[in-house]
Amino acid sequence: MNCTPKLSTFRVVILIFFTALLGSCGKSGGNLKLNNSGSSGFSDKFLKSMGFEAPYTSVGNAATPVLKVEVPNKLGILQLFSDSSCSNSNVVGYKYVDGIDDSISVRLGNLPEGNISIYAKFTDKDLNGSSCKKVQEYDLSNKSYQIQNLVATSGAFAAIRSDGSVVTWGDPSEGGDSSSVSSDLDGTTAVTSIYANNNAFAAIRTDGSVVTWGSSFYGGDSSSVSSDLNGTINVVKIFATDRAFAAIRSDGSLITWGNSSYGGDSSAVSSDLNGTIDVIDITTTRQAFAAIRSDGSVITWGNSSYGGDSSTVSSDINGTVNVTSIASTAQAFAAIRADGSVITWGNSSSGGDSTSVSSDLNGTIAVTDIFATDRAFAAIRSDGSVITWGNSSYGGDSTSVSTEINGTIEVTNIAATFFAFAATRSDGSVVTWGDASHGGDSSGVSSELNGTIGVSSISATASFFGSSFAAIRTDGSVITWGDSSNGGDSSSVSSDLNGSIAITNIVPTNGAFATIRSDGSVITWGDSSYGGDSSAVSSKLNGTVEVTNIVSTNRAFAAIRSDGSVVTWGNSSYGGDSSSVSSEQIGIVDVTNIIATDDAFAAIRSDGSVISRGNSSNGGDISSVASELDGTIGVTNIAKTASTLGTSFAAIRSDGSVVTWGSSTNGGDSSSVSSELDGTIDVTSIKATHDAFAALRSDGSVVTWGYGAYGGDSTSVSSDLNGTIAVTDIFATSNAFAAIRSDGSVVAWGWSSSGGNSSSVSSDLNGTIGVTSIEATWSAFAAIRTDGSVITWGDSSNGGDSSSVSSELNGTIAVTNIFATSSAFAAIRSDGSVITWGSSSSGGDSSSVSTDLNGTIAVTNIVATNGGFAAIRSDGSVITWGSSSSGGDSSSVSAELNGAIDVTNIVATDQAFAALRSDGSVITWGGSIYGGDSNSVSSDLNGSVAVTSIAATKGAYAAVRSDGTVVTWGHSSFGGDIGKFKAYSDGSNIYAGESNFCSKDFLGRLFCWGDPTLSIDPQMVGRQF
Repeated sequence: MNCTPKLSTFRVVILIFFTALLGSCGKSGGNLKLNNSGSSGFSDKFLKSMGFEAPYTSVGNAATPVLKVEVPNKLGILQLFSDSSCSNSNVVGYKYVDGIDDSISVRLGNLPEGNISIYAKFTDKDLNGSSCKKVQEYDLSNKSYQIQNLVATSGAFAAIRSDGSVVTWGDPSEGGDSSSVSSDLDGTTAVTSIYANNNAFAAIRTDGSVVTWGSSFYGGDSSSVSSDLNGTINVVKIFATDRAFAAIRSDGSLITWGNSSYGGDSSAVSSDLNGTIDVIDITTTRQAFAAIRSDGSVITWGNSSYGGDSSTVSSDINGTVNVTSIASTAQAFAAIRADGSVITWGNSSSGGDSTSVSSDLNGTIAVTDIFATDRAFAAIRSDGSVITWGNSSYGGDSTSVSTEINGTIEVTNIAATFFAFAATRSDGSVVTWGDASHGGDSSGVSSELNGTIGVSSISATASFFGSSFAAIRTDGSVITWGDSSNGGDSSSVSSDLNGSIAITNIVPTNGAFATIRSDGSVITWGDSSYGGDSSAVSSKLNGTVEVTNIVSTNRAFAAIRSDGSVVTWGNSSYGGDSSSVSSEQIGIVDVTNIIATDDAFAAIRSDGSVISRGNSSNGGDISSVASELDGTIGVTNIAKTASTLGTSFAAIRSDGSVVTWGSSTNGGDSSSVSSELDGTIDVTSIKATHDAFAALRSDGSVVTWGYGAYGGDSTSVSSDLNGTIAVTDIFATSNAFAAIRSDGSVVAWGWSSSGGNSSSVSSDLNGTIGVTSIEATWSAFAAIRTDGSVITWGDSSNGGDSSSVSSELNGTIAVTNIFATSSAFAAIRSDGSVITWGSSSSGGDSSSVSTDLNGTIAVTNIVATNGGFAAIRSDGSVITWGSSSSGGDSSSVSAELNGAIDVTNIVATDQAFAALRSDGSVITWGGSIYGGDSNSVSSDLNGSVAVTSIAATKGAYAAVRSDGTVVTWGHSSFGGDIGKFKAYSDGSNIYAGESNFCSKDFLGRLFCWGDPTLSIDPQMVGRQF
C-alpha cells in the first residue's frame, strides 16, 4: 500500500500531527530554556509603556485598547501579561519585534473585566529573556465580539460575530437594516452561516432554522414558508438567484421563497424536491434554479427563458448518465455528465443552444470544467483545449484565438468579465477573447502575459458598461487590461503593483480592484465611486496592521485586519461606511494536532480539548458540541469529510466515544448511530469518503453515518461488518468504502461505480487468498493479496479494470506496493519493475518509459500528483510519466534527476513534484503555479545550505534547511509565501494542510500561513474584550 502522503483535488484525508510542538506552547521547560534577565543585557529603559493609542477601535461604546510599548532594537518577541509572574496562562498581548523600530503597538486581548495591571516580557531569538515588568494599568468594562465572517448583497454587508450574533450595515433596503429580526440575530440561537442575493440575506442558525431580512421582493420575507424553515428539519445550505432563495434541508428536500418569477415558487416540481430523491447541489441563473439529485438527475424551475424549463433535454438529464456539475450564464445552464459530455438549455443566445459545437461536447474528449460570461460559455476539455458557444459578442466565438486554445499548450483555468474570457495556460501565458472594451483584447499587455513571467490567477470586474481583468503573476506583480475607468488602467499605482512587495490576492467590485500585498497592505484602483479610491483610510491599509481578507459589495470594500478590526471604503450607500462596527480574532496556543479541509480546521490542544476555525457550517463552529470537546474527556484523533456539498469532523475521545460536527449531510450529524459511538464499545479509528464516515470498533465491528449513497449507509452489508469476522482496516475512494477482515476477505459498500460494489470480483476477495492491503484512486480500488497478485474493481476508467495487465498482476512476480493518482495505479513488483493501468492521461500508460521501469534498475518508491507519477530508482535516478502539466514530464530537469546526485525523497502538490537530493539540494518540476517552478528561490535550494525536509499543501511547498531557516514557493494562497513569520520560525518541522502550512515560533507558539481564512497569527491571542 502507498504510505507516501499525497494531496489531491478530491481532498484526501490529511492528518497534520503537531507532536513536535511543546506540550504547552510558549511555556518554559522541555527543550525551551530562557536565559535569565541578568545575562540578557536588556536595560530597564526598555519595556516602558508609551500609553494607549487613541482613538480606540470600538464596537458601540466598548473600547479595544492598543498599548504602545518601547522595545529593544533586537529581533524578538514581546509578551504582555495580566499577572505579575508573567505566566503563559495569562497572556494578553503577543507581538513580533523586528529589531528596527524603537516602539511597537499591541492590541490587548484575553482581558478580565475591572481594574488590571499589565506586565511585559521580551525574548530575543537566542532566547535571552527580560524580567517580568509592570508597564500599565487599565480599567476594563463592557465587552465586544470578534467578527468571524462577512457576506454582501449588492449594497450591504452582514457580519457574523463570535457569539453567533449578526451585525449589518449599508443600504437598508438591501439588507443593511436587520432591526426587524434583531432578536433572532442576537446570538441567543447562534447564526452559523449567511447567504445573500442582490437585495436580501438568509441566515442559518445552529438549530437548523433560517432567518431572513432585506427586500421582501427578493426573499427577505420568508413568512410563507416559516414552518419549513423553523429547524424541525434542519436547513444545511442555501442558494440564490437574483431575487429568490432555495434551501436544502437535511432530509434532502428543498424549500424555496422570494420572487416567484425568479424561482421563489417551486410548486410545479415539488414532488421532485420533497427528498424522496435527495437534492445534493444547486446552480442558478439570474432567474432560475437547477438542482442535481443523488441519482444524477436534474430538476429545474423558475423563469423558462432563463433555464427554468429543461423539458427539451429532459431525457439527457434524467440520471441515465449522471450529471456531475452545472455551470450557468445569466440565462442558460450547461451540465457536465459523468461521461464528459455537456447538455445545455435555456436562452439560446446566452449559451442554451450548443448544437454548433455538439460534436465537441459529446464526451469523446471529456469536458472537465465550464466557465461563463454573462451570455456565453467556455469549456475546458481533458486535453487542455477550450470549446466556446453562446453570444459571440460575449466571448461565445473564439475563432480568432482557436490555435492558442486547441490544447497544444493546455488551458488550466479561465476567468471572465461580463463580456470576455481570459484563459491561463500551463506555461503561464494568457489568451483573451470577447468584447475588447471588457478585456477581450489584451494586446496592449501581451508581452506581460506571454508566460515569461507566469500568471498564477486572474480576477475581474463585471459591469455592463465596462469591465476589466487583473492578473497576478508568479513574481507577485499585477497586470491589468480592459476598460480603463473600471480597473483596466492601474498606471496610477504601477509602482505598488510591480512585485517589489508581492500581491497575494485581488478582490473586485463592479468597477474597481483591491489587492492585498504580502506585507498586509492594500492597494486600490479603478472607479472611485466603486471603491477604487481608498485614500480616506490609507493609514489603516498601509500594513502597519496587516489586512488578511477583503469582501466586496457592488460598489464598496470591507477589509478584515490581523488585529480583528474592519476597515471599509467606497460608496457609503453600498456599505462603504461601517463606523459602528469592528471585529476581533482568536489566537490559538497549545495545539498538538490539526486536521484541515479547504473550508475549516479543527485543532486538538494539549489538554485534549478541541478548537475550530473556518466556515461555520462546514465544521468551523463547534458551539453545538463545545461541552463534549472541552477536554473533560480528551480527544485523541479527528477525521474529516470534504466535498462540494460540505465538510464535517469526527473526533475520537479517550473513552472510545465519538463526537461529530459540521455539515449534517456529510457526517456532521451522527445522532442516528449515537448509541453505537458512545464508547460502550471503543471506536479505535475512523475513515472517510468525501461525504461519509466509517468507524472501526475494538470488537472488529464497523459503524457508518453521513451521506448514505456514498458509504454512510452500510445496511446492505451489516452482517459482514458486525464483528463476527473482525474488520482490521478500512479504505476509501471518493464515494465508497472497502474493509479488510481478519480472514483476509474484503467487504465493499457505497456508490457502486466508485468501488462500492465488488460483486464482479467477489470470489477473488472471499479470503481464500487473503488480501493484505488496498490502494484507491478517485473511484476504484486495487487490493494486494498474500500471493502477490492484485484484484481491482470500481470505475474502469479510473483503474477498476486491470484486465490489460492481468498477466503482470497474477502474482508470478509478486506486487509489493501500489500507488495512485486520481485515476490510475502504479504497482511495484518484487523484481523492481513497475506495472501501470487506469486513465492513460493520468499515468495509467507508462509505455513511453517502459524500459526505465522494467526492473533492470529497480524502482524503490513512487510518488503521485493528481495526474502524474515519479519513481525513484535504486541508483538515485527518477523516472516520470503521466500528465505533463501534473509533473509527468521532467525532461526540463532530466540532468538533475539522472542519479549523478541521488534523489532521496520526493514530495508532491496536486500538480508538481519536489525532489530532495543527497547533497541537500531540491529539484522541482510540474505545474509552475503549484510549486513546479522554484526559480525565485533557487539560490536557497541549491544545497549550499542543505534542505533537510519538505512539506506540501495542494499548491505550495515549504522546505526546512539545516540552519533552521524555512524556504517557501508555489501559490501564495496555498502557503507559497511565509512572509512575516520567516524571521521568527524556530526551524522545526513544517506541517501541511490542504491550503496552509503551520509551524511554531521560537517561543513555541503555533503560526499558520497560506489560505487567509485559515491562517493563525500568534500575535492575535485570545478574545478582545
